[in-house]
Amino acid sequence: MAAPPARKSVFQCAFPPGVRIQDYIARVLRYARCHEGCAVVSLVYLDRLLKRHPWITVGPLTCHRLVLVSVVLAIKFWDDTYYSNSFYSKVGGVQLKDLNNLEKTYLQLLDYRLCVDPREYEEYRGIIMKAAQLPAPGGKSIAPGAA
Repeated sequence: MAAPPARKSVFQCAFPPGVRIQDYIARVLRYARCHEGCAVVSLVYLDRLLKRHPWITVGPLTCHRLVLVSVVLAIKFWDDTYYSNSFYSKVGGVQLKDLNNLEKTYLQLLDYRLCVDPREYEEYRGIIMKAAQLPAPGGKSIAPGAA
């Protein structure tokens, strides 16, 4: 018996973007000029989404859009100032209407629960810090500021 077809996610694009996810994340965070805590909060949101909705997969066709909308929501909830979705859509390389739809869907899938308690924040911050300290292939550190 064949497996049922995978449920297509609204976060899925037709073709994989031509930029590596690491470079994409760096671009979004750099141009958004958000507080460093937004990276942590966006990871919390992404993890919540994936735990609540396991049919949403992270892969070459979804990871860029998932990251973009996670960061945009974190900025809007965490930072005092933020840019328009028109700006974020240009930074992220998606159509404005698509970003608006992604944001609306993401919020609905999270039941609009964007608060992150301090303990949860510190747990995810620790995960990011630990990942940043891991040696890269070839023995070079990938920590911020490493040469």
